[in-house]
Amino acid sequence: MSNQEEEIKARDEQAEEFEDWYLQRGYYYDLVEKKTILNALNLQREDIVLDAGCGTGRFTRLIAKKCRKVYGVDFSPKSIEVLNKKAREEGIQNIETYVCDITKSLPIKEKVDKIVSIQVIQHIPTEVGRYTAVLNLYDKLKSGGTCVISVSNWNLLSKRRYLKEEKSSNFYHLRFTPKEIASVFKKCGFKHIIVTGCINFRGYAFLNNYRFHKVFYPVAELDTFLSRFKFSRSLGSFLVCKGLK
Repeated sequence: MSNQEEEIKARDEQAEEFEDWYLQRGYYYDLVEKKTILNALNLQREDIVLDAGCGTGRFTRLIAKKCRKVYGVDFSPKSIEVLNKKAREEGIQNIETYVCDITKSLPIKEKVDKIVSIQVIQHIPTEVGRYTAVLNLYDKLKSGGTCVISVSNWNLLSKRRYLKEEKSSNFYHLRFTPKEIASVFKKCGFKHIIVTGCINFRGYAFLNNYRFHKVFYPVAELDTFLSRFKFSRSLGSFLVCKGLK
């Protein structure tokens, strides 16, 4: 079984519980990430959006409520199944999903206004694959369209806890410097590239365990605000890279 097949199998097995597992990181962790990405996307009601590597639709369903249409693509069939189920339960009817690999030709026929890809590129195990994936996203954008992706940050804080490149039987994980992710965007043709940090304060999972965590809401708001500035690249758990076509 190939590395990709192993990852798809693992993603399928996790799909039903993935969003509950993700929220264990902390309510504010999830909230700050979503608000930071939304700020970068600057969605308009008439936008058509592609969520590349959408998983179970944690973000897909959110943006579907804020725009005209969302395409969700992921290589995990079970994740797409869960997304479709959750969308039906929430009464969301403007999501169209496909099971596909973003390093291959995408099945979407029309060009889109905005593209988002959250914590996906970091799991593609080859430089050629990462470049091809971002180039595929570029090709699906309308002229003047916006692409926003997030990847794990390789900064002083992450260097104390992780390896830059990690390989396991199921997952590959690469952490990027701001220069590295900006370089991928530039090679694919994007202009006006901006890289900032996201989740600038650690410990949001800790706040999830206590009823008084609501008093820390101002901290979460400050965290989101800081993500608008370039110096957040030295703090964030993730990098948010934005480029225009």
